[in-house]
Parts: sequence; structure tokens; C-alpha cells
Amino acid sequence: ELEHIVEQRTAALERAVSERERHAIQLHALQRVREEMWKMQHTNEIASVLAAIREGLQDIDLTFDDCGINMVNATADPPIVRTFTIGSEQQLTEYQDSHHPVIGIWKNGRTVYRSNMHREDRLAEHQAIESNNDHPIYSMIDLPFSHGTLAINSTETEAFSPSDIAFLEEMAQILSEVFKRLDDMRLMEQHTLALESEVEERQRAEEELKRSLGDKEILLQEIHHRAKNNMQIGSSLMDLQSRQTTDEQTLELFRDSRDRIRSMALVHELLYQSNDLARIDLPKWGNILPHGG
Repeated sequence: ELEHIVEQRTAALERAVSERERHAIQLHALQRVREEMWKMQHTNEIASVLAAIREGLQDIDLTFDDCGINMVNATADPPIVRTFTIGSEQQLTEYQDSHHPVIGIWKNGRTVYRSNMHREDRLAEHQAIESNNDHPIYSMIDLPFSHGTLAINSTETEAFSPSDIAFLEEMAQILSEVFKRLDDMRLMEQHTLALESEVEERQRAEEELKRSLGDKEILLQEIHHRAKNNMQIGSSLMDLQSRQTTDEQTLELFRDSRDRIRSMALVHELLYQSNDLARIDLPKWGNILPHGG
């Protein structure tokens, strides 16, 4: 009796040690897969992700025939599934299906494990699977993640244990992290491109404004010089005209008109030189204004 108890305890300890070792291997495999996945910069690099997943499954000695990623495009009407698989030769295979049963699995968000495809095929997929494989598939599992499902199949029935499924669900969670990160990166790129486009548009508008201001400044200079010349001509004509009379009252009228023109010319000059066209500091310039201006 004692010997039997010792044997049971020894067996239990061996199972516990074996389970711990397997768990450690699983954690190591998950870490490797996570590191490889986080190197991914674009969804086009999905082949490297599948290769990392395949290596992770091999690390834990999981009995499987093939693995794939079903990407669900929910924005399409109807939704489209793009299935990516990679064989032992690292060849990436891709096909699309708008009636794929994985759409419902992804929407439901729960793992669906078909442990015996011949005995139970509620998703009506066994025939399609066999037509795409050289050998019969007996077990299949789909693990939903943010953008689709991770699909693993096997030629054996009851191929995946609860521990295996827990491991695969953690791997699917890593996929969610990676693809959400890619979405964030894409949004950041779009935002950066939008900002760059806005900056370029503002720079173009600023250059256009500078050109427009330059044109207006040239026009303003021309107007100023023409007005200044016209008032100078008017003042000179007053001087010439005043020399043709000796009448003091008439001379006073000419001088008054000339001084007014000179005052207008000076105000025009001050406006041209001022940063504020709405006002002039007359007290500052009053001492140089002609008398009576």
C-alpha cells in the first residue's frame, strides 16, 4: 500500500515537473513570437509573422499540420476574409472569400475548436478543407483576435489540449497587440502626412501672400511717387504764378495755397513712412509743418 502511494506521488510530481517545463517552454515560445511580431512594420510582412508562429508551435511540440491567419475586412459589403497560410518552404498563400465561416467566429469573439471534423462539421467546411489539402484534416481551431482569427489544423483528432488552447489564445492576443499597433502606426502616418500637407499648403499660401504684398508694395511706391510729384508740380506752379502779380492780397492767396499743398505732401509722406495708416503723431511733426497747414 505504501509503495503504491509513493508511486502515485512520484507520478504526480513528474507530471507537475513536466507541466512546469512545458509551461516554461510555452512562455519562451510566446516571447520569441512576440519579439518577431513586434518587428512587423506593415501588414504586407504577414509571412514573417506566420513563420514566427509556426516556429513557436514547433517549439512546444504541438501536433499541427498547418497554421494561417484569417484577416477580416469588415468595411467591405459583404465582409471579406483574406486567408494567409505559409508552408514549410516559406511560401505565402493568399485567397479571398466573402462567405467564409470565420466571419461569424470573429464577430462572436470566442474560440471555436472542431476536435473531429468527420464527426462534427457544423460550419460545413470539411469538404473545402480537404479540397485544399493533400491529406485529411481532422481537427481545426479558430482563435479570434482584433482583426480576424488565428487558424490551426491537424491531421489528428482531439489534437489540441486545454493547455494548448490556452497557449494559442495567448498567441492570438499577441496578434491583437501587433495589429492594433500597426493600425496606430498607420493612423500616425496619415496624421503626419496630413500635417505635412497642411504645412506645405500654409507655406505656399505664405509665399503667395509675400508675392502679393511685394506687388502691392511696388504699386504703393508708384502711387506715392506719382502723388508726391503731382503735388510738387502743383506747388511749383503756384510759385511761378505768384511771380506774375504784385498784389499783396493775391500773393497771400498763392502762398496759402502753396503751403496747403506742401502740408498735404508732408502728411502724405508721413503716411507713407508710418506703420499705422490710421493716425499720425501731429505734435511730433507739427514744428515742421508749413504755417497754417
